[in-house]
Amino acid sequence: MVPSYPSQSERRSKEIAAGLPSEDGSVNAVDESRKLFAHFLWSAAMVVAEGVEKADTLAARGELDADTAMWTVRGERVLELGAGAALPSVICARAHAAAVTITDHPSSPALTGAIDFNIRRNLATTETKVTSQPHEWGTLESDPWAVAHRGTFTRIIAADCYWVRSQHENLVRTMNWFLAPGGRVWVVAGFHTGRAIVAWFFETAVQNGLEIERIHERDLIATSEDGGEVRREWMPEREGEGPENRRRWSGTARTRASHPGRPSPPKRHRIKRRLVQHNVEPACRKPEDEVKEGDGKGGYMTDEEEEQLSKDMVPLADLLNANAD
Repeated sequence: MVPSYPSQSERRSKEIAAGLPSEDGSVNAVDESRKLFAHFLWSAAMVVAEGVEKADTLAARGELDADTAMWTVRGERVLELGAGAALPSVICARAHAAAVTITDHPSSPALTGAIDFNIRRNLATTETKVTSQPHEWGTLESDPWAVAHRGTFTRIIAADCYWVRSQHENLVRTMNWFLAPGGRVWVVAGFHTGRAIVAWFFETAVQNGLEIERIHERDLIATSEDGGEVRREWMPEREGEGPENRRRWSGTARTRASHPGRPSPPKRHRIKRRLVQHNVEPACRKPEDEVKEGDGKGGYMTDEEEEQLSKDMVPLADLLNANAD
């Protein structure tokens, strides 16, 4: 299930910086498609797509089990955030969702590229209403589309959207804004950028009004003897786990609003902790001869940074208990 991630050069940091506005407001010329990896297929999207397809298939046979039922979308209003190639949205539309809205950042080349192509190529005859929409996480009150669709989606998909720490709160605000009463958010993340950045998101989500109903890790490569998934308990850190082994796993969680019908505040009290300064860029696999794994370049934290970051976090169980009040 693990796809081949894009390679990048040793100049990746400079290439990204070249496309960012300077102090005088000017922007150096840079290939726009290099800023984002929206046109690549990531493991988390494949996890969601496989789950939805399996649930639809089993339901049609009358064999749907309680575990797989979490992926059912028939009759649901689905929103995908940071969709990229939009594979989960395509499968949801074909699995009889009532409506599917595919979103990505307004600057993403996927909106007029992969997303537009995949809608036309794969969903021309579907009865599901499918639309695409540019959306910047956290831009809500000032966005007419966001205002018009507040609280209307019963299923929200966010697959591999967590590698930029500074966007976690905006992402959670967006989830809370669009989530309908009784709706669910699927949070799925590969660990190619480290476990700590994913754990940070879960902490932010719980502090800002989302409740984690269930969570587990899944092996993206191995299967059980009967062909099923290999799962294990989610852990924010695993002692002795190297980058290669870590990247074969993904985390899957289903969340809901902890207080349905009550909008969460834009800001919540933040627990004080020391932040690890590191470069968080789009995650990708790199040839070994270009950049050494775990050296902090290209979006990876060093093992030392990830260990320290994990130590500074509040245990998720403590946050879950506090949020239950």
